[in-house]
Amino acid sequence: MKKIENIYHEIEYLQKKILNNIRPEVIEQEDFINADNWHSSNEALTFEQAGQAVKIKNTSDHYVYFSYLETNLLFSRYPANIMEAVPGELFEFHIQLETTGVNATKIAIIEYGHKEKVKATLFDPNKKYRFQASPDTVRLRFALRVQGKSEVFITGCACHRVFDEAKAHAQGSAQLEARTRLANIQHTKELRMACIFDEFTRTCYDKEVQLISFTPDNWEEVLEREQPHVLMVESAWHGNEKAWEYKIGRYANQ
Repeated sequence: MKKIENIYHEIEYLQKKILNNIRPEVIEQEDFINADNWHSSNEALTFEQAGQAVKIKNTSDHYVYFSYLETNLLFSRYPANIMEAVPGELFEFHIQLETTGVNATKIAIIEYGHKEKVKATLFDPNKKYRFQASPDTVRLRFALRVQGKSEVFITGCACHRVFDEAKAHAQGSAQLEARTRLANIQHTKELRMACIFDEFTRTCYDKEVQLISFTPDNWEEVLEREQPHVLMVESAWHGNEKAWEYKIGRYANQ
């Protein structure tokens, strides 16, 4: 089993290294500022080429999505255009926009596994971000969310892979160690579960696993010392004897 896990780690490591070497740029700027590569089926949104920029106009009071490459706005649909990613891969991007009117445009990055959507994340434009793909992500899709009546100019884009060889090895080793620890568990009572629970849930789990309780003040020390296999956080009311009260969710009496 451990040999298989080692092979899996090496394949993932090589994928990241090869993609970084042969295709470091995820998006080419000239493609991103080409109006022919953008699509929207919403009649409230119009767009055209404006020199070295894409000019977008939203005539609606609501937000409208504007899709890069894909000809639909159904983010649940698997993308036809291949923007590859390796699970856990790190990217750096900086998308530049100029806006008039309501300035609330967001960048949407949608992640997909082998068959379906994994998640979507919104970012602000005109800032440099580092973005790490989810463990199940193998493909990406980009879109803009244009909020309210406004004009937006897409003026620039830098989006490339970030490959740190030493860090990639270290992360892979840590993931391998974690998977190995879980694979060695024979009985649920051996499972160390860090948790934020209310009393009823704690009572239910207490006899089944090894519960590890922590507070906002000592969480780092406790988790480092106890090395739990998993973390479980419920939508707690009091949370670990009131240590997490009002820190997990919002309630009507607040």
